[in-house]
Amino acid sequence: MDSTRTGHLLPPVLLRAERRSRRLWPRFTPRALAAGITCMAAVPLRTVQHPLGALNLLSTGRVPTREDLCLAQALAEATGICLQHRQTMLAKDEIIGQLETALESRIVIEQAKGVLVSRLGIDADEALARLRGHARARRQKLTELAAEIAHGSVPADLDAGV
Repeated sequence: MDSTRTGHLLPPVLLRAERRSRRLWPRFTPRALAAGITCMAAVPLRTVQHPLGALNLLSTGRVPTREDLCLAQALAEATGICLQHRQTMLAKDEIIGQLETALESRIVIEQAKGVLVSRLGIDADEALARLRGHARARRQKLTELAAEIAHGSVPADLDAGV
């Protein structure tokens, strides 16, 4: 937690009852010692935008070396990059889905406008105005109304205008 909060390396700390570890982590230290962990260190795990957590190094014998900490930081940075890339891909997929839905909606609305233009002898702007007015008056989604019309079910009151 300390490394996550500060965004900095937590250098190796020996976990002994008489050391500062008991003062810093009064609940963690006795549990770690009971599990045989004698030393811990942590490196921050983050993306470019914000911290995500920390990579903890727990030891049952030796104190992590400077090389261990450098390797752990390199692994944490690679993990951060992977997580950021995954988030970017998820966001991209969501945007693509939204654009596909918008395009499909636009296509069905254009089809319905075409039906109204053909059947009623009105221009495209008037057809769209009638579609919107009819959907709004009936609290119906424009795309639902458009789909009905595109499939041949034109409400009778649309030809009289709304």
